Amino acid sequence: MPQGSQRRLTAFTPEQRLFIGWGQIWCQNETDQMARLLALNNEHSPGKYRANGVVQNMPEFQKAWDAKLDSRWFGQMPATYGDLR
Repeated sequence: MPQGSQRRLTAFTPEQRLFIGWGQIWCQNETDQMARLLALNNEHSPGKYRANGVVQNMPEFQKAWDAKLDSRWFGQMPATYGDLR
């Protein structure tokens, strides 16, 4: 690994790197036309919602990034496993 890359990685905690990796899985670059086509013909949510929608309500994500209530990354209702029962 090049020295500069290693320095950039150490700027993030292990928890933050986990969520960065999660977001990178769903990275996509598509035209508006392709987004419309996929919305009409694909049952899966667009990548940005699959990435951001899942983690923003996780207390672990909020703690890793020190998300404040007024932050754009703070979900409306923090979810826990107990909420699903």
